[in-house]
Amino acid sequence: FEAAKTWIYANFDLFITLSVSGIFLLILIGLLITWISSRGKFMLLDGIVKNRGAVSEPWTEYKTQGNSLFLFTVALGVVLLFCFLLIGGISALIALPDIQSQTLTGLGVTSIVVGGTLLFFYILFCISLSFFMSVFMVPTMYLKKMRAVEAWKTAWNKLCKGHFGSSILLFLMMLVLGIASGTVSMFAVCATCCIAALPYVSSVVLLPITVFFACYALCYIQQ
Repeated sequence: FEAAKTWIYANFDLFITLSVSGIFLLILIGLLITWISSRGKFMLLDGIVKNRGAVSEPWTEYKTQGNSLFLFTVALGVVLLFCFLLIGGISALIALPDIQSQTLTGLGVTSIVVGGTLLFFYILFCISLSFFMSVFMVPTMYLKKMRAVEAWKTAWNKLCKGHFGSSILLFLMMLVLGIASGTVSMFAVCATCCIAALPYVSSVVLLPITVFFACYALCYIQQ
């Protein structure tokens, strides 16, 4: 640790350059994965609905929807990141006197309680948002050839607003099934000595689970 610290002080400009370049590279890789995933969601739905394994045709056919979903996801991610930083800032601001004095008083406890409560609702909101997008919004974009914002409004008004109770039940059911599928996935990874955890291999080995959840959402929308 001391050697690393000494090197950083001696090569501070190089360290900053490498750090910024690394962060920028990670952001680019994340954006690339998000873009491919956004296009891939429509390829998956097309393969399930039409019972085929086409690649180039759905990739081109749903280009507009895929790119729209990508931009929507990135914008939403920036907003959620800001909200997360805001929660951290509020907690730090409440505990600032304790941080400066390096003691734990009522302000520190209040900061933990407030931050923990806000973080809990933040995580619950993110899970609900992910559920809404994957189960309602993306299939709506696929079925109606809509862009993301329009599909958001349509999915909420047509699929959720008048069926809030059944939507909650669907959420709870898919949550239970998600826990079960996560257990199966962990068993598959352990049984294959982590080979099933490799990027491409995992998508092939666990494909039945992915297809099941996609079909589950489509069957609910059909009802």
